[in-house]
Amino acid sequence: MRRVIPLILIFVLLIACAPQTESANATPLASGATALPTQSESIFSPSATLLWTEVRDERFGFGFAMPCWWQFTEMPAEGILSTMTIRNYDDNFFIRNSEEGVWKGGRPPQGVMSMDITVATGIDPTLSMVDAYLTLVDTATYSVLSTQEKNISDRVYTVVALKNQINPSEQASVVYLKGLTPDSILIFSTYPTEAIFSNDAQVIFGSFASVQDEAVILPEVLPAPALINLACPF
Repeated sequence: MRRVIPLILIFVLLIACAPQTESANATPLASGATALPTQSESIFSPSATLLWTEVRDERFGFGFAMPCWWQFTEMPAEGILSTMTIRNYDDNFFIRNSEEGVWKGGRPPQGVMSMDITVATGIDPTLSMVDAYLTLVDTATYSVLSTQEKNISDRVYTVVALKNQINPSEQASVVYLKGLTPDSILIFSTYPTEAIFSNDAQVIFGSFASVQDEAVILPEVLPAPALINLACPF
């Protein structure tokens, strides 16, 4: 019995002094490193392209990308001056923020915008882009304030600012012009006017495809936050 007790004590001491092993699933961390979340703990972050959707006009074949919650009206099936409208709000939003069909206070809430995309056909192909546009403008009321060429993602636009000669205090109107066919042009305008320089508008311009065979590349940048509660289809 005297020999058994010392043997038991030696066995216990050996177990206590043995090095501890890591758990089978544990990964040792370098000094100062923090543990990364497991797959079940990670947060799903969708690609920005999922927040954009392609719009393709069947009549003229052009296409572009717009934020997936935006609303749009299709281009009329015929006419020499045809307009499609896209906007970042719906009818319910307008009803809540308007009175008798007019925005409260005469101006829309911050961040609201709509864009008209107009195709003018039957244009004299010998005219410059600006002169072709001016055939559609009341030049007795509006005069050209400035013009410039602007390249957005390899798409070239002609930017025209017009001044109201009858009411000089009125904010200058700005349009973006782009050739569609030899005898037709595209006219882009926004409300409010300054919204044409917003990030969303500029990304839309950059995504534009003039013909049916040209692919619309969905942007890899985030659009402005949605103003309406509408889920995107993904």
